[in-house]
Amino acid sequence: MACLSKSSTFSKTFGLRNLLNLTHLLKIIHRMFYK
Repeated sequence: MACLSKSSTFSKTFGLRNLLNLTHLLKIIHRMFYK
C-alpha cells in the first residue's frame, strides 16, 4: 500500500510539472506569434 501511495504522489507532482511545462511552451509560442 505504501508503494501505491508513493507512486500516486509521484504522478501528482509529475503531472503538475507537465502542466507548468505546457504553460511555459504556450507562452513561448505566443511570443513567437505576437512579436
